[in-house]
Amino acid sequence: MTEKRNWNAIVRQAFAAGIVAGVLIQAYLILTQIVPAHGSILGAWQWIASAAIGDEALRNPAYAWLGLLIHFIISIAWAGGYAYLAQERPFMNRRWYISGIVYGLIVYIFMDILLLGARKFIPPTTPLQLLNVLIAHCVFFGLPLAFVVSRMDEHA
Repeated sequence: MTEKRNWNAIVRQAFAAGIVAGVLIQAYLILTQIVPAHGSILGAWQWIASAAIGDEALRNPAYAWLGLLIHFIISIAWAGGYAYLAQERPFMNRRWYISGIVYGLIVYIFMDILLLGARKFIPPTTPLQLLNVLIAHCVFFGLPLAFVVSRMDEHA
């Protein structure tokens, strides 16, 4: 007999971990990609919106806020997936640092697949760019996400 899932805990963990991880990965990518290229943060958020609704988002700066909202919805959804898995597999919270890195890599791979489908995938052009996005997803998304979920775990 399996234990009943605690959906309230999963939702709480998803929101908390998704917001924390979403902020940290955005901050990291802003500091390592946008600022050095003298790019626009709003432009980056417009690009996120364009992956969801099309190129019209690139022509209208108002879509930047939609892009930011989409970023956090996706971050919360990934965190919810992790929280669900961690509830089913308690070892994930006991070894959150390994689980977080692996989950970050999984998120990176699947997000690239989704971007391929949206025709927005831009492959890293250098090994350093690949390393940067892997660090972003594994260290600044997966790790904080796993840490927050593990700390909020009611069974710990």
